[in-house]
Amino acid sequence: MPDTQSLAWPVTILEPDLFDNGGLGEKLSLEVRSPLKAEDVTLLDDFDWHLWQDNRLLVKNGNEYQLLAPAAEPISAVQSGSPQFSWDFTSPALVEALADRLTLRALRPILAGRVTQAWWNIREAGEDKIVCRLQLLHFQNEMHSQGYWQLVPLRGYQQEFDKVARRMDKILGESLANLPVDLHFILADLALDDARPRAATIHLDSTAASEVAVAGMVLNLVRDAQRHVPGIIEDVDSEFLHDFRVQLRKARSLVQITKGALSAPRQASLKTLLADIMRPTGLLRDLDVFLLEQQYYRSLLPEIHQSGFDQLIRNVKNARNQACKTLQQYLHSDTYNTQLASIIDLAGEPAELASTSSQQPIYLLVNQLISKRYRKICRNGLAITDDTPDEDVHNLRIECKKLRYLLTIFGELYDAATLKKIIKRMKGLQTILGNFNDYAVQQEFLAMQSAKSRSQPLQMAVSGLIAVIFQQQRQLRQQVCSAITEFAAPETTAIIDTLLAKETEPCEL
Repeated sequence: MPDTQSLAWPVTILEPDLFDNGGLGEKLSLEVRSPLKAEDVTLLDDFDWHLWQDNRLLVKNGNEYQLLAPAAEPISAVQSGSPQFSWDFTSPALVEALADRLTLRALRPILAGRVTQAWWNIREAGEDKIVCRLQLLHFQNEMHSQGYWQLVPLRGYQQEFDKVARRMDKILGESLANLPVDLHFILADLALDDARPRAATIHLDSTAASEVAVAGMVLNLVRDAQRHVPGIIEDVDSEFLHDFRVQLRKARSLVQITKGALSAPRQASLKTLLADIMRPTGLLRDLDVFLLEQQYYRSLLPEIHQSGFDQLIRNVKNARNQACKTLQQYLHSDTYNTQLASIIDLAGEPAELASTSSQQPIYLLVNQLISKRYRKICRNGLAITDDTPDEDVHNLRIECKKLRYLLTIFGELYDAATLKKIIKRMKGLQTILGNFNDYAVQQEFLAMQSAKSRSQPLQMAVSGLIAVIFQQQRQLRQQVCSAITEFAAPETTAIIDTLLAKETEPCEL
């Protein structure tokens, strides 16, 4: 192991001749440890560059894939074809390492170039002792060229390492200390992170008029939704549609719950237009959700119903292909473009500030809405019993979602640590309520699939699934009461009070 950190120098020449033939001094010699090798590689990541953000790189060279991470052994695998998702790889180690970051997202090329690398041993002349090692790592493509020489110390040879470092300082200039040079470091040095796709953001002034802040945030959410449209049209992965819908749902919810911030006509028009854009996306999302869970649903059925389930999957896949084409046509249509332009125009209209509510500072309005929503959730949730209609449970889920949207959309107005505590406490309740709703939706979805088919095996498989899902929903119902009791506890109320009591400094728009 090294006694000290490696030293690095920016590459000025790729050949080691500069250091050989006495360049490092008469008492030192250079010996090839691994010869100079140049490879054309492609860097793969998902839409949000989750691997890059986790300081990991998935590098493709022909049919070989390498997952690189700092201070970790590379995970290598030879893979035929063009794997898109983590589960497409045949290497269990690579699947496991990728799954936690990629989840449902597809891999796509984000950068290509040539990587040149080599290693040399530096020995004392006439001796067998290796005193340190020299590495070359260089990346180049049409737009970028950057690399480093890196001198790596070996234990017990600090004096020799320091001597070599001084010689290289004279040859290449002053060294950079404490820099573990790897491909990620070089790409970061090339400002690759500047190319990472990011959600559209605005900086809120906590004292801005509510009308200005709400309209600006709606516009921001709609623009962010637009980032996902190309991925929907190309049908890259199901998360593009999911994220598109989430941002539009947030925008519509914001328009609904901030009554008075916008004028009544403006609010009504935005609600209608946002609903109109979301409506054509519903069928494809329902089909996607079922297909993503197909292995789980299959596991619920005995062997006798597997053939019927196979037929159900074929029908759903065919329906999904048609729904995808229909949505793609809609997203290319004049109708969609007109609706989108109308939303952007409405959200971008100059503020009228015609009412007291619209003039109210945004932090006061959001404080009131958070407090009101929390109290409503506690009141309605604690009233739920085993006899409460399912519809009331679904309504509680919607109220929780509205509160979560307020907390996340306007999160920068609040103390980050306190906000994190509230969201953490919400997650358990929202998970239970979300699963409860999903069970209801899937029962309805399955019933529709059965009604469309005359196949008896399919209908029997669907009947079996509905029965199992219904029982799971009933069991989950029993967890709702305990989850809401925990969320309505005095500890949560105290955190909410702390969150709303702390005023933040205004930010410039």
